[in-house]
Amino acid sequence: MKRASLVSALILSLMSSASVQAAEYVESFDGPLTSIMLNGAVTTGTNGAWTTDVRDGALVLSNPEAASALRYVAVENVVYPGSTAPVSTNNATIEATVRTKGEERAGAGVLAGLDPRTGNYVFFAVSGGGAYFASRKDQNRVKIIAAGTSAAIKPGAANKVSASTRGRTLVFSVNGTEVLQVPEAGPAEQAGRSYPPQGQRLVGLAAFGRGTFWFEEARIAPPFSNGLAGPQPAAPVIEERRPNSTPTDKVE
Repeated sequence: MKRASLVSALILSLMSSASVQAAEYVESFDGPLTSIMLNGAVTTGTNGAWTTDVRDGALVLSNPEAASALRYVAVENVVYPGSTAPVSTNNATIEATVRTKGEERAGAGVLAGLDPRTGNYVFFAVSGGGAYFASRKDQNRVKIIAAGTSAAIKPGAANKVSASTRGRTLVFSVNGTEVLQVPEAGPAEQAGRSYPPQGQRLVGLAAFGRGTFWFEEARIAPPFSNGLAGPQPAAPVIEERRPNSTPTDKVE
């Protein structure tokens, strides 16, 4: 009887631990203190071409002038429900509900694979017109690596955009449908001595181009969690060519 009780207790303990680990962090941007949103990652005000604000239950990024400017909010760690301390967003899954009003090539979405040591990342966004695109920063060069359209995107409406990690591949989805896969590291980084990376791969929110971009909700879940709706495997992996020009900070 004692052995059965111990086994039952162990099972309950494991179930409870899994439940805590699977919990997701949710930010609805409707609280009174912007300083604690996304665990302190949000800073309002003007920075270069961009203005950041929190209003009407949304994080709002606006850029009326710079067509090639990209702005992101890196989320280094969050406090998950049931946790007593911040947890790194390394390889976490992130989902954001976004709306875009701007130029055709402008868009809002999520950031994944952010290496705080090098600044490398992959940005995936949807435009107000129903298109998607992805850009990568790799060894100080930022360029568009994929673009297209998908029936999963709702033109002129709010869309749920997500990024997750599958091995060494980043998977991007819109409204629960997988749209794109890319390697977590670009060609220049893969050719470096430090790859595979020993550091972290963080997540965030981002916008690109001239326009106004609303983030109405953000959800972050641990990489081992199934808390967020999983994408439907379908999209091909995009193979990228090695950069062959001088590095630049402009998005191409």
